[in-house]
Amino acid sequence: MDTEAFLKQYFPTATDEAVTRITNWLKFTEEQLGEPITADALKSKDKRFYSTLFTGETSTVSNSKYFMIKGWLTNLLSYVGVENISIPNREEALDLVANKGYFKSLQELIDYIDYCGKAKIPNVNPSINMLYLKSICILGWYGFSLEQMADVLNSDLVVFEGDYCVKKDGMLISLKSEEYNILKTLSMTDTHQGYPSGRIVYYKNSKYLFRVRDTGAANTEEKVNIDSLKLAIKKFNNNNPQKIDISLRKLRKNKLFIDIYNDKKDLPLYDKIMTYFNSSKDLTWLLKKEYTSWLKNVMEI
Repeated sequence: MDTEAFLKQYFPTATDEAVTRITNWLKFTEEQLGEPITADALKSKDKRFYSTLFTGETSTVSNSKYFMIKGWLTNLLSYVGVENISIPNREEALDLVANKGYFKSLQELIDYIDYCGKAKIPNVNPSINMLYLKSICILGWYGFSLEQMADVLNSDLVVFEGDYCVKKDGMLISLKSEEYNILKTLSMTDTHQGYPSGRIVYYKNSKYLFRVRDTGAANTEEKVNIDSLKLAIKKFNNNNPQKIDISLRKLRKNKLFIDIYNDKKDLPLYDKIMTYFNSSKDLTWLLKKEYTSWLKNVMEI
């Protein structure tokens, strides 16, 4: 897209400051698209995408900011020749973006991590692509805290009576075969490509799933510090193209939302939520509101 021509056509009297803001917004829009701005690229996107253009990296947007960006977006759609796009209102934008970090499935999240790896690391090795972060997400999805993740042993990955499992607090948690294979591959891998640099990171041999980096220095630590796990999440959150943050709190809630969604028992939604979350009455009402929003803005889009 010819940014200069767009600005000249729609904002001929804009100040230098306004030109900079609009230009930065256009760059952000292109980053979210993952490709140059074209009519076809914009036509393929849903309301979740357009809501992101209003809020950026935050989850709030003032009335003035909303109408300012709505004007930019309206002009952009006109410039590239796109019609009949339903621009979300402010309430819809806030509701949709409140669900950033939630997914239709764990596989959708893993696929997004793969997408980010390929976008940031041109020579990414598919066999060890983002295994460290994927493993954090898999365990977080099944309710592991960072402290519990640091304690996971390679021997905690087991196949029991045909089921793929990981031990948690002495109990076996069932996994899908794809999830188990990611964890198992991590347990057997001595290196991985750091994100977003792509630099090869080496690890010491260890009985733990998440190992300490081998820097060549004299270091007798065998179990990873949870700060290393936090750093992996932080680096991803600060460097992923669509600004979708990973939150351990949301991962566990996301998994339970999907369990409720798949529960076909003839029970009121309120009762299902209280059962799955073991929540108080007041918290259950709040969770019901969040679940309904997730259902509308994630599962049904």
